[in-house]
Amino acid sequence: MKIIGIGDGVVDYYEDQGLYYPGGSVVNVAVFAKKNGAEKAGYLGIVGNDEEGMHILDSLKKEQVDTKRTRIVSGST
Repeated sequence: MKIIGIGDGVVDYYEDQGLYYPGGSVVNVAVFAKKNGAEKAGYLGIVGNDEEGMHILDSLKKEQVDTKRTRIVSGST
């Protein structure tokens, strides 16, 4: 199976922990598909060039989700 998630990538910020986690349905689907045996999984969306956007991309790459079609724009994620 090959899958690509198309849409918004977001971060959930937990103020009490001072941490944020990548998420959004399309990001989660791509990651869980890859973890559950998908031959290829990708994410197509737009992220800002801020720390949060780079965190999303770094996290996806660590999970072996292809991000080459993701667009990075100037601004906030």
